[in-house]
Amino acid sequence: MKRIEFIDQLKALSIFLIVYGHNDYTSDFSEYLSSFRLPLFFILSGFVRKDKSTLDFGAFIQKLGRRLLLPYFLLSLLLYVIWLFVGRHYGEGGTYSPVTNFIGIFYSQGGPQYMDWGIPMWFLTALFCVLLVDFFVARLQRIWQPFVSLLVGLSGYFYFRMVGIHLPWSLDVAWWFIPFILQEDGLRKNGLLTDYQD
Repeated sequence: MKRIEFIDQLKALSIFLIVYGHNDYTSDFSEYLSSFRLPLFFILSGFVRKDKSTLDFGAFIQKLGRRLLLPYFLLSLLLYVIWLFVGRHYGEGGTYSPVTNFIGIFYSQGGPQYMDWGIPMWFLTALFCVLLVDFFVARLQRIWQPFVSLLVGLSGYFYFRMVGIHLPWSLDVAWWFIPFILQEDGLRKNGLLTDYQD
């Protein structure tokens, strides 16, 4: 197993673009970046996706919780406290409810109404949901994986278009990215991607 440098470089670029986009909401350039930065990240995540078909669910959840949820909750609580005593007294922060923003730590759907203390943090819980759904999709027969992932992706897309309310942990957004994470399977089958060690 080896690392592929261009994947590492693209992953770093995609993360930079995501962070940049969460700090520039209004420009045309940021709107352009929004059209591909998250799909790019999840396609690249699919490139380094490990086979989950033989993993124990309990061990998988425990590892995922340590890597994503523990840092999310610790950092979110810290950011909330800083926002509560300092940040909300500047700019538009004073217009958002401290109670709603505390609930936002657990709701984790992005947007200043719930997460003015740290909007980009929604991504960690969404990534947890993506990897959780991917765990179950990976256990299906390979012939069904593309169809199920496409169905899940379309469900997330149309849910938000029709209902317009984000689910907790941005689960609807997570659904939408499932088809992107499975792109690596087709690339491996066509010999365009070799083994990679993340």
